[in-house]
Amino acid sequence: MASAARALESRLSLPGVTLWPRLVVTALLVAAALYALHRLALWAEARGWIYYTRRGSSGSLGNAFLEVQAIFEPTQRHALEERQRAEEEEEEDDDGDPPRPGA
Repeated sequence: MASAARALESRLSLPGVTLWPRLVVTALLVAAALYALHRLALWAEARGWIYYTRRGSSGSLGNAFLEVQAIFEPTQRHALEERQRAEEEEEEDDDGDPPRPGA
């Protein structure tokens, strides 16, 4: 069994190269791949394909908590309705249509 482990180790090791340089090169390759993926995601976000770093505040979790709070405190209903109205207006502004007359 020990001879099989030595044979595998000799096949995986590069002659004259210690462990540290291989680890450094591997870490640099991983970092370069992650940076390339990051740049690709930024490019896709700029084209409008995905949301990556510049997300709008969805507030969906906050709205859910306001719904629950509105059950116990009916005065919070107004805050929830205002937040939902503001989100709808923001979505309308982002759709690219020209502004409505009088708005």
